Amino acid sequence: MHAICAEQVATAAPKCEHVFALIVCVLIPRFELVVAAGGREALAEGPVALAPEPGREQLIGEVSAQAEAHGLKPGLRLGEALARCPTLRLVAPDPAGVADQWDRLLAALEGIGAAVESGRPGLAWFDSRGLRNLYGGSTEGVIAKARHALNTSVRMGAAPSRFAALAAASKARARRAEIAPEGPGRLSAYMAPLPVDLLAMRPETAALPVTLERFGIRTLGELTKLPKHALADRFGTAGPLARDLAKGKDTPLRPRAATERLVVLHSGGERIRYYGSSFMKFLALPALDALHPIMIAPDCPGRDWTDPVAEEAVMALVRQTLDAYPIDARRILVMGYSMGGRGTWFMASRHADVFTAAIPMAASTGNDPLDTLGTMPTYVIHSRADEVVPFGPAEQTARQLIAMGRPVRFQPLDQFTHFEMYRYIDALRLAGRWVADRWNRSTEK
Repeated sequence: MHAICAEQVATAAPKCEHVFALIVCVLIPRFELVVAAGGREALAEGPVALAPEPGREQLIGEVSAQAEAHGLKPGLRLGEALARCPTLRLVAPDPAGVADQWDRLLAALEGIGAAVESGRPGLAWFDSRGLRNLYGGSTEGVIAKARHALNTSVRMGAAPSRFAALAAASKARARRAEIAPEGPGRLSAYMAPLPVDLLAMRPETAALPVTLERFGIRTLGELTKLPKHALADRFGTAGPLARDLAKGKDTPLRPRAATERLVVLHSGGERIRYYGSSFMKFLALPALDALHPIMIAPDCPGRDWTDPVAEEAVMALVRQTLDAYPIDARRILVMGYSMGGRGTWFMASRHADVFTAAIPMAASTGNDPLDTLGTMPTYVIHSRADEVVPFGPAEQTARQLIAMGRPVRFQPLDQFTHFEMYRYIDALRLAGRWVADRWNRSTEK
């Protein structure tokens, strides 16, 4: 999750300078093994390897550093691995745990605005160009922000292409990134002494290193000296691709689907600086963080969210973040409580071309025309014990929308007063799941 306030975006003006394409690679060695073993500390207790997956060929998976010292590599047959290292401890794979933890790390990168391409778990890339102006004006600043967001031991490298960035990350240290030189000649020279084993990290060329090493080709530089046609004859399309990769050439990134965006409108009461951020952390974040959203939590600049000044500021902030962050335009939610809930009805009805879902809570519906909501999924939450905003009008509005055939869910609560905002967290969590389900259904059509 990444939170944005209006001041942050307004000051992030683009700089007038030439920016080279620079891909950042995130590399977490032995990620699947670490997750399955229960932590990196377990790898220090002796040689460890991932056991073969049930029902598949008897090949070991990722191996620890101590196992490597015995000559073990991923893909080695189990019998041979045990013969080389009789004390080898096998750990059962945990694909569900790996997928969950890796998705959390990818979401953390997307939370800083990165459009991420995921390789196998433990390997990802993103283009730093659109993020430099947000984080210090340099690739180093972007890398520092990404490292802080990941909050785990990671190697990071940057280069003009995906494979070259992986090569740089393989040379990096845990706390110091490696940035490869620019320019074809300098980049090719930089990569020349690196081992052909790096090709195993790319699915299309994963089978090549063993054969290349058998023929005495151990470095990327030696690979580039081989004729392109000879590589094609021996390896098919994988041969020329490996040669291009060794020179630093690669195809463009293919980022995964963009994340949701959540616009959070705070309630009324005493206005303090960054009130929107405080409201977000108090209510929206605990309830909706599972969506891995980019949250926009502005401070209301007018008397309330229906004020023209506030409307203009919110929509300007929405447009700016849409330009700066990887957003799926089909997944833009506006939500709010009390005054913010009234603003939710207002923004949703006036900007149905932008917002694709709404969650108003403890809110007056006002006089906004309901027909402008169209097919927007709307989840209304209100307590019968609300002593400030009457329960009846909210229920009536929801029933009207349902009668019109609109995708609306009304969630009545009991006993919660208007100022017991924190009691809405569980209901808001259910609302987030409902909205996500409606989004998923619409994208599957």
